Amino acid sequence: MEDTDDWVDPIVDRTLLLVGESGSGKSSLGNRILGQESFAYKNQYGSVTTCCEIKEAYLSDTLRCQIIDTPGVVSGEDDALKEIGTACFQVKRGVHAVLLVMSVRNRLEETGIVDMLARLFTPKIMEYVIVVFTGGDLLEKEGRSLDDYLGRDSAELQKILTLCGGRKVLFDNKTADKVKQRFQVRQLLGMVSKLEVQPYTFSTLFDELQLQNRSPAVGDLSPETEKVNALIDQAYQGDTSCFKEPNNESMAAMVDKKLQDTMVMFKKEIMSEVEARKKLHSEIQKLIAETKEAVRLLQLKVDTVVDEIKEIRRKSAKQGCRFM
Repeated sequence: MEDTDDWVDPIVDRTLLLVGESGSGKSSLGNRILGQESFAYKNQYGSVTTCCEIKEAYLSDTLRCQIIDTPGVVSGEDDALKEIGTACFQVKRGVHAVLLVMSVRNRLEETGIVDMLARLFTPKIMEYVIVVFTGGDLLEKEGRSLDDYLGRDSAELQKILTLCGGRKVLFDNKTADKVKQRFQVRQLLGMVSKLEVQPYTFSTLFDELQLQNRSPAVGDLSPETEKVNALIDQAYQGDTSCFKEPNNESMAAMVDKKLQDTMVMFKKEIMSEVEARKKLHSEIQKLIAETKEAVRLLQLKVDTVVDEIKEIRRKSAKQGCRFM
């Protein structure tokens, strides 16, 4: 029988992306999940987070959780998109879930966030979205449940919940009840574990773009472009017979070219990122080498001074003995 004393349970990783409007409570939620004050936050409307921050903590001996806190969308959508995209594709393990954070107190534009996510990650990202409502203690004070709150709410929010499969949880903002805090975190992590998808990575995005060809809005398409996209949809469904029709052969070539152009574009972006990281790595290594050399020279100077002091003391002691 094998000795199992050294058996170590495998570490389970969970990477969660927090998105939402400014003032929705993203940073506070991140702190609650990690069980520590990792992110700065305000208890009032306004965006504290101006760039993405990534923090992690062990929630148990076998569960490591990484949180990506993002800028509020209203603090500058273009900058927020760039920040979110860069941060997500820097994490090695990919994103296991997207937490769309909404406050029951500050109701802003929800559909804009969903559109932003779809633009950045393709509509597939909705398979990863869990809507997290903050301000549960406020509802409790008013004697209302989350279902009561949602029952009177906008059609836009109902649409979001439908798109993400009805996944939703409620978090309190101010409760000091540790048992309640842990329950809410466990409820959320349990929902993350039930997502039947692989972590969202750059490869996921690349595959989706190849399949969907990320076209403009339907109203802006020319008849020819619409036909190209229709052929792509047929191919995606496994029907490639359309490409064998004589009139569609040129269309097939156009489809292939569009896919190839997409691949070339992303390869260029990847290579540009790789070169930038190589340059940064080289600069860091150079700085480390220069620092080591400076430390070595300083140590030589210190050793020289120490030797000189020892020599002076030795001579002084010798002269003292001579006059005694």
